[in-house]
Amino acid sequence: MSFLTETAKWIKSHEIILKLCDELLAIASFLFSSYIIFFVLSYKQGNHFSLAIIIASLLYCIFAWIGIILTIGNMVYPVNGIKPLEKHGLSTTILQIYSRLHLSDLSLGIMTISLSSLIPNLSLTFSGVIIGSMQMMFTYYSKKLNYKMHIFTIVIWNIWIILFQIL
Repeated sequence: MSFLTETAKWIKSHEIILKLCDELLAIASFLFSSYIIFFVLSYKQGNHFSLAIIIASLLYCIFAWIGIILTIGNMVYPVNGIKPLEKHGLSTTILQIYSRLHLSDLSLGIMTISLSSLIPNLSLTFSGVIIGSMQMMFTYYSKKLNYKMHIFTIVIWNIWIILFQIL
């Protein structure tokens, strides 16, 4: 069963994983946003331009993530007995998810580069610039989406943000 040819059946057969992803993204975006806000408020060195870029990038990420959460939620959760989506609306919905994913990846890349400029650890700074750039490069959907590279950038970004918090 292909996602592109039988979208409604694919969504129905993957409903549990979509619900799980929807809930995890909601929780993770809240926790991540809280940490970034805490970091910005506790940062005392006065690099106001980088902090402004971080805040603006976070806002773009939050808006995109909320849109993805609501869109996936509309696909898998019937609200008050209303049918989540009709077959003809699925392609538009998928396009909305991809465009919001694109916006969040671009914002996350810019935020990663800006966050890395605030770290005294030189290797973490360089890796943050590389990872942030990769996050932006592999998100463009004007050509076929490279899932393996996209997942790879997500994994290394998660490793980087954990190291950022520890060091």
